Amino acid sequence: MLPPGMAAATALVAALVALCMGGLAAWGRAAARPAKTAAWRGVLPRLAPRLDGTAHKGQSGRIGVLGGSVDYTGAPYYAGMAALQAGADLLYLLTAQEATLPIKSYSPELMVTAVYDAAAMARSPAEERRRMVAKAEATLPRLHALVVGPGLGRNEAVLEGVAEVIALARARGLPLVVDADGLWLVAQRPEVVRGYDACVITPNIAEFRRLCRAAEVAEAGGGGAAAAAD
Repeated sequence: MLPPGMAAATALVAALVALCMGGLAAWGRAAARPAKTAAWRGVLPRLAPRLDGTAHKGQSGRIGVLGGSVDYTGAPYYAGMAALQAGADLLYLLTAQEATLPIKSYSPELMVTAVYDAAAMARSPAEERRRMVAKAEATLPRLHALVVGPGLGRNEAVLEGVAEVIALARARGLPLVVDADGLWLVAQRPEVVRGYDACVITPNIAEFRRLCRAAEVAEAGGGGAAAAAD
């Protein structure tokens, strides 16, 4: 059973994005046809990897989670474990130095890497932010999808670095899922995800209202949801 909470749902979506890569679009086209059963026979093999002993580790999904902080270690853990339980092979968890030991103690299945040090970020934010972005950028080529936000916190220097990482991920065409404190960043700076079709956001009602205000669209009616998504 998947662990509860939005963090779990977030990484589940990310794992599916990484595994499907167009399979969902094919399902949408097939589901509109009368012969749904026949359509599913063609779509399912694209949604799930073949378990025939020929695949290499990582071919069934390599997911990154950029999150966690000094105060929050549970959310990125649940996000990572949900991605693995959804079928992903490898989970790269990018977090604060201070959060690495607690998260590693929760499970040996997560590959946990410190991309910044909270104390150093407080002393020299510009220098530590550059270090954070560089370390995260080095991981991006390995990933099929990136989750941003679970347990991230709202430190301004950290969020500035996260915005840069999102820009780098967009430049690579990497599918993104943004949740929790990642959505706080989007509410402050909607341009970080605006117009990017390969991004899924997972707001709760309060976060959705905040995003609507940031995007200057109505919360209900008048196409508000669609406008906020754009």
